[in-house]
Amino acid sequence: MYAIIIGSGLLFVLLFRYVFVQKEMKRMTRELERIRTKGTDERLQIKLGNRTTERLAVEINALMDEKQEVRGGAIRREKELTEMITSMSHDLRTPLTAIIGYVQLLDKPEITLEEHTRYTSIVYGRASQLQALIQSFFALSAIQSGQEVLQMKKIDLKEMVKNTVLSYYDMFQENQKKVVFDLPKEKCFIIGDRTACKRIIENIVLNALQHSTKDVEVIVELRNEEISFSVRNAIRPDASLDERRLFDRLYTGDSTRKYHRGLGLPIVDRLMNQMHGQVEAQVKGGVFTICCTWKK
Repeated sequence: MYAIIIGSGLLFVLLFRYVFVQKEMKRMTRELERIRTKGTDERLQIKLGNRTTERLAVEINALMDEKQEVRGGAIRREKELTEMITSMSHDLRTPLTAIIGYVQLLDKPEITLEEHTRYTSIVYGRASQLQALIQSFFALSAIQSGQEVLQMKKIDLKEMVKNTVLSYYDMFQENQKKVVFDLPKEKCFIIGDRTACKRIIENIVLNALQHSTKDVEVIVELRNEEISFSVRNAIRPDASLDERRLFDRLYTGDSTRKYHRGLGLPIVDRLMNQMHGQVEAQVKGGVFTICCTWKK
């Protein structure tokens, strides 16, 4: 008799538990359907004491969080792409408009030989600017999409820095600037991609040439477990630079102009990340410094 009573009690408890679980599962299903159809940021509420079901609800919420993060990232990338297209269209249109204008002037029969030479030089300069901008745009796109596969090898960074910078000797002379080297006596070997490292050095040096008001200092330094390459240059006293945004592809450093002036530094940032290195920028006392660091 007692066995029957106990068995009946257990059966009742199990039946009640089953009905409760079924009811709660239906509630969770309806709530999930509502969240999915309305596209809200709500999360599944857990009202059940069953560990298995609670674990299921936790995993569902985690999956929803990941989906929300992916969706947020997609929205940010779409916004960045729209801004990039707008920015690039402006910067492409500016030299292109100038080229068309001066070509029209060249077509006029009354211009002098001196004017013809001057207009031709301007057209060439604007065309070169346009070409460099397009190449930078495609280079950055290739890096970000992972199309460029880096070949990591042992490189003497000191020799590469010296040779690359000296290849721009004529540009330093044209800009009436000198380059001051501070290099160690010993070799400085890093593990990196030769083409990527050369592009990093070129982009940083060209940035210094464009914006420096005085001579440019180039430094290679041996540290405990690291090797660094730095470029220092003086900037205009009225220059306002945000160190946190200098490697942003849409940043100009000019509050009066919302369009960027080049993609050299964003390319440096992406390439250093791919080589597991670090790049930092600092503005202090009217001196702008970019420092790239590799592990030995």
